[in-house]
Amino acid sequence: MEAQRVVVIQDASREVSSSAIGRALHGLSLKPGDKLTLLAVIHQVKTPSTLSILGSRKLLGYGSRVDSSSMFGANERIIGREVARKKNEYQNHIELVEISKLYEAKQVLLRSTTRI
Repeated sequence: MEAQRVVVIQDASREVSSSAIGRALHGLSLKPGDKLTLLAVIHQVKTPSTLSILGSRKLLGYGSRVDSSSMFGANERIIGREVARKKNEYQNHIELVEISKLYEAKQVLLRSTTRI
């Protein structure tokens, strides 16, 4: 029988959630040799502002779309930093590390990728 290929897509502009990928492991009949890809999509990043709140030295930020066709889109440097930060966050998320070990034990290939 041919290996299944499953894609789980998550909104990476929000907090990391392990529930969807955990449900895929338990809810789908994945077998050894199957492949699951976690696609984390970033559609918005926080753009820092130079304003401060009543002299508290806390910088404000606002959400910027990650859209190259928009004149109000986020700066490429900020996007690059956010992608690197999210990759690190997903790779080091305790629950995802544990779920990854479960996939490995079932001999299901788990791959993750982050896109803007």
